[in-house]
Amino acid sequence: MILKKKSGVILSLAIVIGCLGMHTPISAYEGSKTNTEENPDARYNNIYKISSSLTKSGSNAVVSSSVRGQSGVTKTSVTSTLQRKVSGKWVNIKSWTDTQDKILSSLNKTNSITKGYSYRVMTKGTAYRGSVGESGTVYSNVINYN
Repeated sequence: MILKKKSGVILSLAIVIGCLGMHTPISAYEGSKTNTEENPDARYNNIYKISSSLTKSGSNAVVSSSVRGQSGVTKTSVTSTLQRKVSGKWVNIKSWTDTQDKILSSLNKTNSITKGYSYRVMTKGTAYRGSVGESGTVYSNVINYN
C-alpha cells in the first residue's frame, strides 16, 4: 500500500516537472505596439512614422497628416491628397504638400465636401538622409458624408 502511494506521488511529481519544462518563455517585448511615438515603423530605415487622419466639420473635410524622420534625417516631405469615391473608384480632389529641412513635416488643411460621397486621404511621406530619400504611403480612415 505504501509503495502504491509513493509510486503515485513520484508519478505526479514527474508529470508536474515535465509540464514545467514544456512552457514557452514570453519575451519582454511581446505585445508591444509598433508605429507609435515610442516605436518607429519597422518597415522603414529613415521614416519614423507617417500619419494620416480625416474628420468632418460641417461641410468641410479636415485633413491632418505628417511624416517624422528617424535620427539623422535631414529633410522630410509630406503630400496629402483628399479623395472622393465615385462609381467605386477613388478620385483625387485636392492635394497639399509640406517640405521641411528638418525631421518633421505636417499638414492641417480643410476643404469643402459634397453630400452623398465617401472620402479618404492618401498621404505619401518621404524622409531624406542627404540626397537619398525613402517614401511610404498610408491612407486615412474613410468618412461618409450623407
